[in-house]
Amino acid sequence: MKFAPLLFRSLPFLTVGSAIAAPAMSNTELWDMRDVRRHPLALESVAAPRRVPLATATKEDWMNRGDAWVAPRAAQSETAATPVPVAAGKQELIVEEIYLTAGVTDNGSNRIYCAVARPADTTGPVPVVMIFHGGGGHASPALALAAARRHPGMAGVAMDYNGQFAARQAERVTQWRIPAPGQKLDLVPDLRNSPMYHYVTAARRTLDWLETAAWADATRFGAVGVSYGGWVALILAGVDARVKCVTTGVSAGGVGHTPGKAAQPLRWEPAEQRPLWLANYEPLAYAPATRAGVFLQLASNDYWFWITGAARQLAALPGPKGWIIRPNSNHGSGGPELSDLAAPAFMRHVLLGTAPLPSVGEFVASDDGLTYSWRVTGPQPVQRTALYWSPGRVGASARYWLELPAARRGDGWTARVPREFAGLAAQTFVNVLTADGLAVSGPLLDRDGTDPWVNPAAPLWRNDAVWDRERGAGAWRVPGGWFPATEITTSLSGGVAFRPTADSREFCALTNSVVLASGRAALHRGLSMRLDAGQSGGVLKLSLLRNSMNLDEHAWTAEVRYDAGVSTHAIVWADFKSETDGTTATTPWPFDALRVSGNRPDGSAIAAEEIGFLVAQANTR
Repeated sequence: MKFAPLLFRSLPFLTVGSAIAAPAMSNTELWDMRDVRRHPLALESVAAPRRVPLATATKEDWMNRGDAWVAPRAAQSETAATPVPVAAGKQELIVEEIYLTAGVTDNGSNRIYCAVARPADTTGPVPVVMIFHGGGGHASPALALAAARRHPGMAGVAMDYNGQFAARQAERVTQWRIPAPGQKLDLVPDLRNSPMYHYVTAARRTLDWLETAAWADATRFGAVGVSYGGWVALILAGVDARVKCVTTGVSAGGVGHTPGKAAQPLRWEPAEQRPLWLANYEPLAYAPATRAGVFLQLASNDYWFWITGAARQLAALPGPKGWIIRPNSNHGSGGPELSDLAAPAFMRHVLLGTAPLPSVGEFVASDDGLTYSWRVTGPQPVQRTALYWSPGRVGASARYWLELPAARRGDGWTARVPREFAGLAAQTFVNVLTADGLAVSGPLLDRDGTDPWVNPAAPLWRNDAVWDRERGAGAWRVPGGWFPATEITTSLSGGVAFRPTADSREFCALTNSVVLASGRAALHRGLSMRLDAGQSGGVLKLSLLRNSMNLDEHAWTAEVRYDAGVSTHAIVWADFKSETDGTTATTPWPFDALRVSGNRPDGSAIAAEEIGFLVAQANTR
C-alpha cells in the first residue's frame, strides 16, 4: 500500500462546544499490545550484512535525507559536519536490512522494513537510536547510517512507517495490509482507525525485536524523528517507557488552535471526532506522561509545526528537555546556519550520562521593552548569545526575527532593542552557542503593545523603509524547500537580487519584515518598485500575503512587466488580484509577507533596488 507523499493536505480549528463522539475503547485499550504480540515477529533478513566506515569525507544532511520536504542544508555549511570524537574500536559499522511483522489482517501480515547500522567489533550491547523519516521520505540503509554516524558508539535503526515511494526511490519499503488513509476521521467505534496507530505499533514491535538482539542495550533506547516522523517518535515515547530519549528535526506537537499544516485533521469531518484525534494522535496529549528526555529542533516559521505549540508541549514534559529554534526558517529553508550538535549531545547526556546542555533562565524584559536580560547556566563556556526579537501579533509562521547582539553583564547577558521600536508588541527568544558548538534556545517571551500589523502609527524600518533594507538579503528567504531554489544577495545599491538556481529558471523569495509596513498601507495608494533586470525583460509577480505559510494563507498578486535595464513601476492596490478567486483587492492589508517570483530564462539575476510605498499620483508604467 502506498500513502500520499504529503501526509497532511487541504487542513477550521477545533470547534469549542462540539459534541464529542464516544469510541468503543479507551486510550489505554488503544495501546494494549497483547493481541498484536500474539503473532510472531517472523524476522526475515533481506540483504547480506556488510561493513562500511563510520567516518565519511562528505557532510551528512540527515534531515533532508530523512524527508525531502525539509530544505537541504547549504553545501558550504560546516556546522552539521563537526566531528564527534569516536572511541577506538568503533570505526566500522555493520549494515543489515530486515522485515518483521506488526499486526495481521484479513489481507495478510503488515511487514515492516527496517535498516540497521550498528558498531562492529564491540564487546557488549550498545545503545540504539531509532530514526523515523518524514512524510516526504523513507527508511533506507543510508538513513540508518546517518543516525549511527550522528551518534557514534550507538546503533541506528531506520524504520519505514508509511511504505511510500516504492516505485520511485526506495528499493525496499514497508508492506501494509491495512486500508489506505483518507482525508477524513474514522475513529468511532474503533480508535485504531488511524495511520498513526499502525506507525507507533510497528515501532513498538521493532522495540520488541531489539530487546532480543544481542548487540542492543535494551535499557538505552532513543528515538529521532524528522518532520512527521517526530510525531511517531514523540507518541512512541509517550506510550512506551522503553524509549528513554527523543530528539526531533523540524517537528513538535501542540498544533491544536493553530493553522499549521499539521493541524489539518482538525478540519476533517466528522467534526465531532476532532477532539478524539487531538486526544489520541497529537503528541501534546502524551507529553505529561512522557518520562523520556526530549529535545526539539525547530524552525521559527514552520509551515507544519508552530513554535508556539511546541512551547506548550515543552512546558508539559516532566523530564529533561530543551530546544533550538532556527530564526526566519521554514522547515529548514532560510535563516542562519546553526550548529545541530546539541541534539546528539542531549541523546548522549540522557543515554550515557554525559554533561547536560546549557540552559537559559531569568529571561525578562524591562518595563519599556527595550532591554532584555537573561542568564546561561551549564558546564560549557558560552561563545556567543543573541536575542531574537519579532514585532507584532502575527502567527508564528509569518513572524520576522531580528537578531540583536548581546553583551555580558556580570554573570548575565543583556541585549537592546532599537529605541524606535519602544512600545511595540513583540515576541522574543534567546539563542546560545557554546565554545564546543552546542546551540540551544531559551523560552519564548511575549510582550503586549502596539501592533504594527494593524496600527498606522507604528514605526517603519530605518529611513522609513517598507522592508528591513538594512539587513539586505538576510531579510529574505526562499519560502520553503518545495519552492524554486533561489540565490538571494544584497545588490550593490543596497537592494536585493534574486537569481534562479534550479533548472526551471524560476525564482521565488519572501520577506516577513514588511509586517511593520502593514498598518501604514491604508495611508498610501500602493507600492513603487525600481528594478534592474540586466540584459533581459520579463514579468515579475509581486504578492502580498496574509497569514503567510499556513492553512489560512491568502495571497493578492500583481504582475509587473519589465524591460531590460533599469525601470520604475507604480503598482496601485487595485492591481493586486486574489489568488483564490481573482477578485481585485482594493485593500490587500493587513499583510505579513511580501513575495516576489518569476522566471529568468537566461538564469541571470534581477534586482529590486527600491521597494516603497506609492505616495504620489501613479506614474505611467
